[in-house]
Amino acid sequence: MQLNLPPDIETLIKKRLSSGAYSDVEDVLRCALEAQDAEESLTDEERRALSAHIEQGYPQAERGELIDSEQARREIQAMERTGVCPNDEPLRSYAACQNGSF
Repeated sequence: MQLNLPPDIETLIKKRLSSGAYSDVEDVLRCALEAQDAEESLTDEERRALSAHIEQGYPQAERGELIDSEQARREIQAMERTGVCPNDEPLRSYAACQNGSF
């Protein structure tokens, strides 16, 4: 398949490639489409839970209740490894962690 992309999309793809996180254009597009598909597949309940979690996080950030990137990475890896969120719910999606804290 051949695609003709507008310059702004080409720039975004090149930016992602230069980060080193993607091996090729196909990888960039695959990840973007998978992310979009995951977002579109959220149920209304999961969207509400995610929004509530974000709403909870803003005041925490304003109060300086933040974790550093290494701690966040460890917590995410633990969730992926165990399939369990901090609140002991099964890890089905971000919204499954609605009552936990990151």
